[in-house]
Amino acid sequence: MSIGPGSPTVPSPHAFPLRRNRRRAFTIVELMIVIVAMTILAGILVPQVEESLQDANQSAMLSNLYELTNAIERYKMDHNGRAPQVINSSLPQLVNSTDVDGNIGSGPGYPYGPYILGKIPANPLNNSARVKEILIAPPANAQNETGWLYYPTTGQIWAGERNQ
Repeated sequence: MSIGPGSPTVPSPHAFPLRRNRRRAFTIVELMIVIVAMTILAGILVPQVEESLQDANQSAMLSNLYELTNAIERYKMDHNGRAPQVINSSLPQLVNSTDVDGNIGSGPGYPYGPYILGKIPANPLNNSARVKEILIAPPANAQNETGWLYYPTTGQIWAGERNQ
């Protein structure tokens, strides 16, 4: 057999060194170093993320408390200094139209409100929009309550601080 132009050439068996198809695996020491490094990073980052979430909830709670306080004050201005009343653990007079006496309704006879669009905002510290009427202000047990604590005599409102 002759090898001429155009005929296929066969490479020598010694042209390529033997290839090993084995892949190098991680050693146990390398794996342990990675695990320890990840554990240290998690130990540093998790508390910072948790603190940031608490700060965000506190800011959101203050914003909602400010919104409620302003709505109650506007209601009092329109209703001869009377604060809205708690009905079914809520303040429906803030989210509906009312007349001068605070009765809820619609139409031209109910020109006041709504003071909050939608519904009473939830307290972000415990995700509760429940409004509890209290008899003494300021509340002595806000840390044991959820939702909002409301003193209808003056229209003051506080956030319940208990987490659910």
